[in-house]
Amino acid sequence: MVLRAKPTVSAVVITFNEEQNVGGCLESLRWVDDLVVVDSESRDGTVAVARKFTDKVFVRPWPGFAAQRNFGMAQTTGDWIVILDADERVTREAEREITRWLATPEAERVNAAQVPRRNYFFGRWLRFGGAYPDLQWRLFRNGKIRYDEHTLDTPIIDGPATVLTQPFDHFTGQTLADRIRKIQRETDYKARERLTDKRTVFWSDLLFRPLATFLKVYVVKQGFRDGIEGLLYSALAGFYTYVRYVKLWELVRG
Repeated sequence: MVLRAKPTVSAVVITFNEEQNVGGCLESLRWVDDLVVVDSESRDGTVAVARKFTDKVFVRPWPGFAAQRNFGMAQTTGDWIVILDADERVTREAEREITRWLATPEAERVNAAQVPRRNYFFGRWLRFGGAYPDLQWRLFRNGKIRYDEHTLDTPIIDGPATVLTQPFDHFTGQTLADRIRKIQRETDYKARERLTDKRTVFWSDLLFRPLATFLKVYVVKQGFRDGIEGLLYSALAGFYTYVRYVKLWELVRG
């Protein structure tokens, strides 16, 4: 394998009331050349913690996931950008893979990479139920990606992409309150997305779709193999679907 000069790497993290998470996240990014944090007017100590790691901390009103990430990327200087949520961590294995891969000829031929993600749910790594490998768009060549501001988390990538092998860690749903907050936030976007192609919500959508989601995650994708955490994950996946269709029903009614 022929190695080339190492490109520079920026990282972007968006935050809101993540005082408990942001320190671990930013600690896992000490290897990058340029670190940008965009905070949505947190009411806890998130900003103070972030400023211990970087001077590039921007505080601005919340315009949505996509717009906030687009703003953050516009503040970067690196050749490549790592995108991270505050409850995610770049593992040492992923760090080594990224830095080594960026110096190879393959990296010169692509503009983005997906990364697998280990989801820790109530402290347990979920291996089933579709929770792994949970590929995420997390590495981009600067200037070759932007997020669609009409969707929750959809990057528009200019050029070819690849998939890396070493996972990031994602500490999601460590308490029920955490998970409910995320469901509340994410279903707002998902309901608006669905509104573009579904203008009627039937009683069967509210009854059968959540049940189908639960059975798919728990039975078909074998979420039961993750024990009680797998059951909770599957049940909350069904609840997510239910909330999304209730919100869609509200939007349809105007």
